[in-house]
Amino acid sequence: MDWTGKVDGKATFALTVQAALLGAAVVLLPDINTCLEYVLLGGSVIFVAAGAVCAALIVASQLRGKSLAGETASNFIYFGHARKRGPERITRELRQTDLTEQLAR
Repeated sequence: MDWTGKVDGKATFALTVQAALLGAAVVLLPDINTCLEYVLLGGSVIFVAAGAVCAALIVASQLRGKSLAGETASNFIYFGHARKRGPERITRELRQTDLTEQLAR
C-alpha cells in the first residue's frame, strides 16, 4: 500500500505540473506572432497533454479486468474479486477458508 501511495503521489504531482504548463500555454497564446512559435507551442501542448494522460492513467484504479472473470470463483481477497460478491458471502468465505493460499496468490 505504501508503494502504491508513493506512485499515486508522484503521478498526481506530475499531473499538477502538467496542468500548470497547459495553463501557461493558453496564457501565452495571444503573444505568439510567427508560424514557428505556433508550431513549437502546439508541439509542446501535445507532449504535455500526452504526459497528463499517462499520469491520469497511473492514478486511475486498475482492476485486472482481463483475468478477473476466471479468477473470481476461487479468489476473494483482491478487491476486484470481492466486488463481485456480497458482504455476507465474503464474511462466510473468510471464516471457512484457510487464508494462506489466498494471500499467497
